[in-house]
Formats: sequence, structure tokens, C-alpha cells
Amino acid sequence: MMMARRCALIVTALLLIATGAFARRPPEGITGDWEDLGVQAQRSRIFSREVGRSAAGAEVYYLGMNGFALALEPLTGKPAGPRGQFDFGEEWIWDICAHSNGKAYATCGLRGIFEFDAATGEQRQIGTPPEGETVIWELYEASDGHIYGGTYPSAKLVRVNLETDQIEDLGRIDPEQMYVRTIAVEGDYVYCGCGVTRPSVWAYHIPTGEKTQILPDEAREGPGWGRAMTRIDDRVYIWGNGEGGWRVSGLELERVEELPHLRYEELADGTRLYAWDNAGPDREYIVAPRGGEQYTVSFDYETEGPELWDIFSGPDGRIYGNTHTPITLLAHDPATGETQVYGDPVGHAGQVYASTWIDGKLHMAAYSDCSYTVWDPAREWSFGTEPESNPRRLGDTRPHVQRAGDLIAAPDGRHTLVCGIPGYGHQAGGIAVVDPEAQTFEQHDDVVAPQSPWSLSDTPDPDVIAIGTTMYSGTGTEKIVTLARVVLWNWRTGEALSEFTPWQDELDPADFTRLEDEVQVNSFLRLGDQLWMIGAPDGRVAVYDFGTEELTHLPYLDHGSGRLLYRPEDGMIYSNMGGWIVRIDPRTHEQRLLASYPGSQGCALSGEWLYAFEGARLLRLRIG
Repeated sequence: MMMARRCALIVTALLLIATGAFARRPPEGITGDWEDLGVQAQRSRIFSREVGRSAAGAEVYYLGMNGFALALEPLTGKPAGPRGQFDFGEEWIWDICAHSNGKAYATCGLRGIFEFDAATGEQRQIGTPPEGETVIWELYEASDGHIYGGTYPSAKLVRVNLETDQIEDLGRIDPEQMYVRTIAVEGDYVYCGCGVTRPSVWAYHIPTGEKTQILPDEAREGPGWGRAMTRIDDRVYIWGNGEGGWRVSGLELERVEELPHLRYEELADGTRLYAWDNAGPDREYIVAPRGGEQYTVSFDYETEGPELWDIFSGPDGRIYGNTHTPITLLAHDPATGETQVYGDPVGHAGQVYASTWIDGKLHMAAYSDCSYTVWDPAREWSFGTEPESNPRRLGDTRPHVQRAGDLIAAPDGRHTLVCGIPGYGHQAGGIAVVDPEAQTFEQHDDVVAPQSPWSLSDTPDPDVIAIGTTMYSGTGTEKIVTLARVVLWNWRTGEALSEFTPWQDELDPADFTRLEDEVQVNSFLRLGDQLWMIGAPDGRVAVYDFGTEELTHLPYLDHGSGRLLYRPEDGMIYSNMGGWIVRIDPRTHEQRLLASYPGSQGCALSGEWLYAFEGARLLRLRIG
């Protein structure tokens, strides 16, 4: 019901952007005759929200966005001071702390923590996360007047000392977990919610620095998150796996069967502010006065747009793409140079990790909510979960497929197959056999354990598919370094029939401890009885013949891995190999470098053009 209510607020109007494509040159450092088609979608998501008071005493509504924060007059959406937008770089604003000193503090990933003043328009950088940490998730002012936050990947607690302007490393909170994901403060304690292979909540005593794990064992069984949060009654509650939770006072716990509601963004007179998932892209939020009629407030910002996450060809000759948080589906028309921006196709934050066209409809599997959505471009856009919705969310693939590596049509023409990385804290991913018409999801876990399935292809046998593996496991788990494999799997019975390792020498055991990239079969391309494959991280290409069961290796270029695409017009294979566009002749196996480009995620073909992207900008290269 929440999804249906939320969808009623979503504006579904379509937008046409004239890119002015053909007059611009590509960014510096790119070789080849690329054309820059411009930024494709100028939208931003709200990552964090906070109500506070400026140094001038005025109430301010702070919104943390993609690389910038807004300081707004809550009732009008206008700038709350000489400037309403504070730019901090490209990192997302994970949290904002409205401090009692009248200033606000934003945490921005590797960029660190910034102080900004709505009253004066001034901003400055305080510092960066401790060495080895990539993000400080949340910021809260404690009783000592300093700000505390938790980190990833070493589950540390930090203190932002406003007297010395130093970010102090207070050490690991949990000796085994990677995340301090939530923070709550009360009295002399900072409570830290940790995970994700086993939930925990630690109480940090500010005067002494003592740390105590307080989450009861009954809430710590299996993978999951320990949570510590302040709720609507301004009390701290903790919970983990299972139902209910505990109200906290110091180190004392009181069991509660039902957690109070989350705190609202609320003004001093009781007026509440509501910014839903699409409030950022739609540039509006709701103001609900106590006892009065609610209304919508519009606001604005300037942005280069969210980065493109993936691009792919459509059956209508257009180049489709989706952006990286907020998820935005768009389509670029090579004939007119115009881009049509549709909106959010999945109804949540994250990225569309895998998609495929089946009978003119786009099937999508998205992180972080493990959603499976189908969109028909021939019908009016109206996202939801009801039968008439379009795009329509059919269900989810959790817990075995959270970050989908591939999505293909099953050979029977009815089912689809989705594979990928499992949820947080789980080691091996699985495959979901989906019946979109019946909305059923048949889950197969540990198909290629301890690895996860990452790429899929059909084979000459309609009951068998090929699975390419990855050593990438659920976030928060220990990486198990293994060789990539190709597994032939009966998708009807769930039986693994045979397997082989495409690149026996791809890993030197001496390099295991310092290997940062994932070892995997990154992409398949089937041409008749031949199964082409490219491996990560080094971009080796191999060809498997289903008839002879022979494996042939192409000369090693050492350019990195990408996607394999077939172009019928010239009978050639194209790939983005770690910053290079490579053309492969499938008959002679000759490989030719065509151009360099700065991206690594994806490329697509349409007519005489190959498309790629850098950040939010779409690029194209003439190959025909």
C-alpha cells in the first residue's frame, strides 16, 4: 500500500532535451573522432534531510543532494540566505547535521565533512575520513557539543571536534564488522549500529571512551544490520534481526514489541515537511501545517545531472540509458539528436544493474531493493505495482540476487532468468527464474558457490544455459579469491551439468591478497555454436565451441574488461575494454583498437554509431 500511495505523488510528464550534440568535442584525453552529445538528465536525488536554525535564528530546511546541499526557507522553498546551494564536489551528501551553533555539517564520502552557513553563505572543508575509510555515514551532535559519525569499511567511530577543527579517529567500534551504518546519541552515550555479517549495537561512553556491545543475542542470529535510531518520542531504540526492539537508557534496555514512528522533519510550530523519494528529481516537497491544509512547495537547483550508469540499444533504434541515483530512464534518438527523459522506472534509489528487451518490453532488475520491473514504451507512463501500471514492479529477487549481473529471456519464451550478487552479508548469489505473466519468482541459491553467477547466455540446448561466475560476494563479507568459471546449468531442474575454467592462469596466488578488482566472466556473446566471453579484471577473450567443446583464447591485449556487442551490418564484435574501444573479427580473431574513452561501464550500437559515456555525458563514435 505504501508503494501505491507514493506512486500517486509521482509526476510522470515526459521531457525532451535538445542536446546540441554535434557542435561539441569530447573531453580532453580521449582519442578518436568522438562526438559529445551532452548531459542527458539534469536531476538529483535527496540523500539526506534536516531541519535546523541558522546563526541568524531563522528555521532552515537542509537537503543533501548529488554533490551539493540546499539551504531553503521551509515554507517557500527559496534560498534561506545569500545563497541556497552549496557545492561540495561529486560525492553524494550522505547526511547533514544541523548544529546548535547555527551552522550545518555535510558528510560527502571521500570528500569528507564540510561546514556551511546558511546565514552568511560561507562554506569550508573540515577534513576527510580516517585513512582507509571511504565514507562517514551519519552525523549527530552529542552532549559534548561535538559531532559523531560512523565509517565504512572498518566500522570506526569518528568525532568532529569543533574546537580544533579535527576529525578524530576513535578506533574500531566492532572488531569484526565493516559498517557503522546508524548513529544515535543520548546523554553521555553514542550508540552505533553495525553490520552486516552479524548485527551488533555498541554504546560508546563519551567521558571514558569505553565501548559496550548491547544488542541482545536473540537479535544477532544470521547476517543483518544492528540499528540504533532516535524515534518520534526523542528516545533511542535499538534492534537487529527479528521483531520488535529495545528502548535504551545508558546501558539499560527495555523491550518493546513495536518501534515508535521515525522522527518527522518538523518546524517549531509543528508544521511537518515531507520529501519523498522523487522529491529531488521533481524539485518539490509537501508542507503540512498542524491543523491546516497541506500544500506543495517547489524549489530549484543547478546540476550537471546524475552520472549515466548504463546504456543499451532499443528495438526502435534509439539508445536507452539509466542514471546512477536517482535512477532515471531516458532514450536518445540518433536521428533527431533529442533525448527523452521518462523518469524513475523502479520506484526506489540505487541503480538498474541488468535489463533486456523481450517482445518490445524492457525488463529491469535493480539494486538496492532487488526489484523486477517491466515497461512497455507503447503505453502511457504510470509507474506502480497494479496490473495497469507502466512501468510495473512485479516483485523482487531477494535475498539471492541484489545486484543483478545479467537478465535474459529463457528459451521457452515465457520465463526470464536473473542472476547476480546476493544481499548484504551473504556470501554466494543465485538465480531467479521469473514468470512475468504469473508474477512468480523461483529462487535458486548457491548455484555456483562460493562464487556468484554474473553473466548468462542461452546454448544450443533449450534446457541449458551458460553461467559465468564472479568472486564478488555480498557487501560486508570476506572476499574468496577464485578462478572464474563457466557452468552449464539446466534452468528447468536446477542441476549443474558441467563446467570449465576459461583462463587457468588468470590469477597468480602471490597476488591474491592485493587483488582489488573482481575476477569474473564479465560478458557473454553467443554466435551460433560459438560462445564468446570476456573476463575481468584484465579483459581476456575466449571462444567456446559447443559442438567440439574446444576453447580458443585470443591474444591478450591487457586493456581491461567490458561488454561484447555484435554488429550485423559488418559482422564484427565490438567491446569496451577498460577505456578502449576494440573491434574483433569473429572469423579471423583479429583485434583492432579503434579509440580510447574514459568510461568503463557500458557501450551500445545503433546504425553506424557506437555509443559510450563519461559521467553524465553521452558520447558517440562513427564506426560504419
